[in-house]
Amino acid sequence: MKNSLRFTWRVVSVLILPGGLTVVVLNQDAIIKLRAENEALLGGQQEAQRLELENQEIPRLRQDADEIEKLRAENQALPKLRNDVRQLRRQAGELAALRAENQRLLANGKATERPDVPAPLPADFLLRSNLRDAGLGTPEAAIQTFFWAMCQGNVERVSQCILERTPGIRYGDVDVQRQDLLKEWSRFSGFRIASKKENAPDTVLISLQTSPGGTEMQRIIKRVGNEWKLEE
Repeated sequence: MKNSLRFTWRVVSVLILPGGLTVVVLNQDAIIKLRAENEALLGGQQEAQRLELENQEIPRLRQDADEIEKLRAENQALPKLRNDVRQLRRQAGELAALRAENQRLLANGKATERPDVPAPLPADFLLRSNLRDAGLGTPEAAIQTFFWAMCQGNVERVSQCILERTPGIRYGDVDVQRQDLLKEWSRFSGFRIASKKENAPDTVLISLQTSPGGTEMQRIIKRVGNEWKLEE
């Protein structure tokens, strides 16, 4: 009986062992396959995470690319900017030199005068158009009357303004003298009294200018009665 049981157990063991081995082998294959699938899933998950990180970097990368393009454009414009700066510096130097030259000319009184712009007249310069017969009551009035008569060609009034050495004597034709005066004094612009000095009683020395800044000429004026007259 015992031998029969032993035999039976052995037969059963022989029959069960291959099945168990088969199950173990199948389980191992399944485990290996599952591991492979897990690894594949894990790799896919990591790849998805990497792609997500890269997608998050896209805006920054685009901004970096825009900045790089902007820098390239600026670098391309840099030579032109440098050239413009050189030109501006050269022009600034020329302007400074011109200003210095103008200041030097003004300081030396050599500034270029424009012919179409007349020099400013002194306040006491009496223009030809303002001359009148002011009488002979003062040295200043006598001078103005004299110049007025010369510009008008008024020979008689001119003779009244002059202290004649031989009173009452006329020389030459009056009409001819009148025409000569008009021609000679046609360009007379006016006058100013630069200075007046009393040399002696009833005698005054007057310095005259017939143009602004022109040469001074001196005339002696004497009082005869109530009138002042110019010496010849």
